[in-house]
Amino acid sequence: MPLFIIDKLPVYLTSKNDALLRLELYGEENITKSYIDGFDRNYYKKAKKLLLQKYQSDKNKFIDEWIRFDFVGEEAMENADYLLYDYCAYHGTGYISEERPELSKLLCNHTELGDEFSIKKKLYINHYSAPYNFRWRLRGKKGVIAKTMIDKDEIKRIVGTLQEFLIISSDKVIRCREELEVFSLK
Repeated sequence: MPLFIIDKLPVYLTSKNDALLRLELYGEENITKSYIDGFDRNYYKKAKKLLLQKYQSDKNKFIDEWIRFDFVGEEAMENADYLLYDYCAYHGTGYISEERPELSKLLCNHTELGDEFSIKKKLYINHYSAPYNFRWRLRGKKGVIAKTMIDKDEIKRIVGTLQEFLIISSDKVIRCREELEVFSLK
């Protein structure tokens, strides 16, 4: 999803809000067509203009509907990838990666369990820590990468805004803002 900044506030575009935006821009007859690459190269400009109009007409309603989010259960698990990607892009302090099982492990699980695959999807937030050398800081160099693992199956809730939000799982709470903080619950 594209990242929109409206009056210095980052908009996290959920799939539901993206569909609403496209519906308003293109109408119901062209909503499916709007997802095809190359249909409208000015989509970003048009969408940003529409979001700005919504913001100017009712700021509080816009913030509640487009800026703040509160995902629980399955919805939190589904949005984790996109939200963390936008978080890293917005703050510029890292990137996400996935743990992918090897093909042999997949085949072993498949033959042992029949048609069911017992794969848990795990994400890593690769966050740059501050450089320890003062000269490196002056040159704008990034420090070491701290890697934090998130098991998507364990996520219970994600709440906040793209500027700062909490990922609450069964074993830890992660505060995502410019500085990443991880709190163990065990």
